[in-house]
Parts: sequence; C-alpha cells; structure tokens
Amino acid sequence: MLKDVTRSRVLQVWFTAVVLMAVAAFALGVTVTLGTGALLVAFSLVPPAVVLMLWHRAPPPTVGEVLRSPRTLTIALGAVLLSGTVAAQGLAQYRNFELKSNVATVSGLAGVPASEARMIHERPAMLQDLRWRPSRWIAGSNSASTDPVEQMAFSFYNDQLFRIVVDYGHERTAGMTDADMTDAISAVYGTPVKRLPGGVRIVSQVEAESGSPVARWGNAEHAVVLYRTSSYGEAFRLIVTESALDGLARKAAIQAIRLDDQEAPRREIARQKKEQDDGRSSAEKARVANKAIFKP
Repeated sequence: MLKDVTRSRVLQVWFTAVVLMAVAAFALGVTVTLGTGALLVAFSLVPPAVVLMLWHRAPPPTVGEVLRSPRTLTIALGAVLLSGTVAAQGLAQYRNFELKSNVATVSGLAGVPASEARMIHERPAMLQDLRWRPSRWIAGSNSASTDPVEQMAFSFYNDQLFRIVVDYGHERTAGMTDADMTDAISAVYGTPVKRLPGGVRIVSQVEAESGSPVARWGNAEHAVVLYRTSSYGEAFRLIVTESALDGLARKAAIQAIRLDDQEAPRREIARQKKEQDDGRSSAEKARVANKAIFKP
C-alpha cells in the first residue's frame, strides 16, 4: 500500500513539473507547436515509469493503467491545450512586435518617433503606416550587423497593429532556396499549412505586390505568409497579419476612398475659393504698401 502511494506521488510530482515547464515556456514567449506538445506528453509518461521500476524493483504500470488515471488525463490534456495556445501566441507576433499593439508601443520598440507614423485615412477609421529600417551596425560596436531584415512596415487600424511586412535584404538571403527560407521560418512558427483557414479571400494590394507565395502558417485569427519578391532584385518578404483587423482595415479603406470621391467636388470648390481669397488679400496688402510710398 505504501509503495502504491509513493508511486502515485512520484507521478503527480513529475506531471506537475512538466506543466510548470510548459507554463514557463508560455511566459517567456517560446513557440511550442502541437507536435512538440505531443512530445511533451510522451516524455511525461515514460520517465516516471522507468524511475518507479528501478526504485521499487517492480513492474512499471502499463500504459492503460496510467491513462486510466483521472489526474494523468487532466494534466496531459492541459499540456496539449497549453501547447496549442503558445503556438497561437507565436503567430501573433514577429520578434518583439506583437499584433494589436498601438503606435506608441511599436515606435518605442523600433526606436522610431511615433510622429513619423504616416496618416493614410482619418475616416471612417484611422489608418496609419510606420516604417523602420534596422541599423546596419551592432550598437556599441564597429561590427556590421548580420540582421537579414532590410526594412519593416507596420500598419495600424484605429491605433491597433494589424499587419507587419518584413522585407529581407537581397545580400542576406542570396542563394537561399524556398526550402531554406521555409525551414528557417518554420523554426519560429511551426509546420506550414497548405492553405489558410477560412473561405476564398481577395488578396490585398500589398499581398498582390509581394510576389509569389512560398509557404503559409496560420489559423483562423492570424496569417503568416512568405513571399519571393522580384522587385529591386530577387529577395523574400514575410507578412504577418491579424485577420479580423485586416478585414476591418480593408473595409475602412474602401469607404474612405468612396468618401473622398463624394467630397471631391466640394473640396475643389473650397480650394478655388481659398485661392481667390488669398489672392485678394495679397493684392490688398500690396496696394496699401505701394500707395504709401508711391511718388509720381
């Protein structure tokens, strides 16, 4: 009876440690895919059985006995679900830049003044862009940076980051194949998918100008797509998108263009009137100044 209690206690401690490691990975922003989550569960089952066999010199519990334990099933399921959550978090960011962040946060991380954000449309929603070029030199050193990123463009919908466009420099990716780039990015975002969830969607202008899609990662909330570009020399581009905000931004842009077209005649009349008023004011100032000094 004592051995059974001790064996149960060892299993409980082991599984608790596994879950704590998973939570720590989540807190640190480590990307864990569903596959690694399954491995986590597998490794959490085998070692305790081996330890108990050597310690008690008794046959290890069968897989069926372990799986029939309610505590085992609960913790194992939690580990799998947690791994899926961590993977989803990875899809929502690129490096330290996280989707849904505001302009101030992104500009602070990039070291670019928030005032450099360019206003695209102000109504019916505020659409802004912010561009950033990483330094070509390592801070505090004379060594050149090996960062492959040439530039990044951040797009905001009502002060929420919905798209990150990453352009990799030609020199830093020269000779790399589609498979090389896919493998490198898969180390961050997990296994690529054949197609993104959801129905058929119309590509945005940015996507259409990005070249040929090479690989995709994503779920219903986020999309990460790698492109091979051909403008200004062949290179690669990565676009990270928050799907819901991207949809809202597209609708807002269409509505903004429609409003601009509707208001164009009124704005043109206002512009002409202002030119006439400015002309009359300028002429009057000149008349007053010249009349005071004029001598025939």
